[in-house]
Amino acid sequence: MPNNNVAVKQDETQKTEGTRRFLNVEAEHSPERVTMEFKGDMPIGMLFPILVRTLGWHLDRDETDSRFRLVAIKEGNEIELKNTDTLITADITNGSELRIMFVDKKKSSKSLSQDTILSLQPSSGLESGFAMGASAQDNRSNIPQPPFEIQVNEPCLIGPSGTIFPIRNSPIWIGRPDKGFRPEINLTREEDIDNPTVGRRHAQIIYEENQYVLKPMPSVNGTFVNGQDVYQYQSCPLRDGDRVRLGDVELTFRMP
Repeated sequence: MPNNNVAVKQDETQKTEGTRRFLNVEAEHSPERVTMEFKGDMPIGMLFPILVRTLGWHLDRDETDSRFRLVAIKEGNEIELKNTDTLITADITNGSELRIMFVDKKKSSKSLSQDTILSLQPSSGLESGFAMGASAQDNRSNIPQPPFEIQVNEPCLIGPSGTIFPIRNSPIWIGRPDKGFRPEINLTREEDIDNPTVGRRHAQIIYEENQYVLKPMPSVNGTFVNGQDVYQYQSCPLRDGDRVRLGDVELTFRMP
């Protein structure tokens, strides 16, 4: 006679596997990404706080009102996820990308649906949300927590260690010291001393036509703004929140 218990367990296993989603996760402020295994039938509004905790982000009490959006990238198309959506109902398949976007508090959010602004209220344990794959478990710290707590009163670059580099003159050099040369923004302490990737005269920031412009110089490891390569001597206007990467050092451009 057939064993009904075995059949039931097989059905439950198949159902569980059918709801799993393996997705690449990245944050707007970081070029890094991790791969995670999600439960596809959990509402985004419940899943998102767990995702943030799993990335190792620890927000202070006065930062819990920070606003986020979660966007899925599927076959090159952006899909706005709502609190009531699940990965299944939104038709997000394995291999898609989840991108955490930040909603600027200073700007009006009238254009955003209230159901797309995600909360960071505490939620239940990780087991109810998803299991981390090996990539996420080993590399989740690759997606650093955004520097919400840093308030600025002048144009600056903020280093990965939280160091604030004011931009007070024009032009200014970014790089590392050399004989007879000392850049206004010295990144020596922001990178691996034994394996430096920032050039000595890596880039300049110039104030022209009422805006700050980044101009890379020839370098071995390149210059990137928001993940896009900026060629040497090319002028790239900077906006508040832009991610500027020189070699392996990523900084955030901030305006007051």
